[in-house]
Amino acid sequence: MDFEIIKSAGTIFYCAETKRYGLGKRGLGVRHPNTWGPVGGNIDMGEKSYETVIREVKEEIGINLDPYLLKKIDYHIHSEGIYTLYIYEVKTEFIPLLLQINEVSEFDWFLWNDMSNLHPGLQRTLNKRGKPL
Repeated sequence: MDFEIIKSAGTIFYCAETKRYGLGKRGLGVRHPNTWGPVGGNIDMGEKSYETVIREVKEEIGINLDPYLLKKIDYHIHSEGIYTLYIYEVKTEFIPLLLQINEVSEFDWFLWNDMSNLHPGLQRTLNKRGKPL
């Protein structure tokens, strides 16, 4: 029996000035639509997880990331594959372009206690940590 393990990666954003987290609302063209979560996607052949995050963020919301500011905060194996989660700290909150609304339909900033309707993977990470990232 042949099967493929899907490897994917994404990032959430954090603004220390406001203490809020930037999340994308997943579009109708991806798994778990209409939930809030990281911006990211599947890792291409030969790509490292942080390279995937940089590429996907640029493609989906038009933001250029500095790879040295990406901080890996979680890695887990789940029923659909392997996922790596990063956090990216910004000086000020931004309003991104929504370049692929079938993947990221909205973007917003949330305080830790106000995050709800989360992507199951992000919810798993938050439950595991139990405190602000």
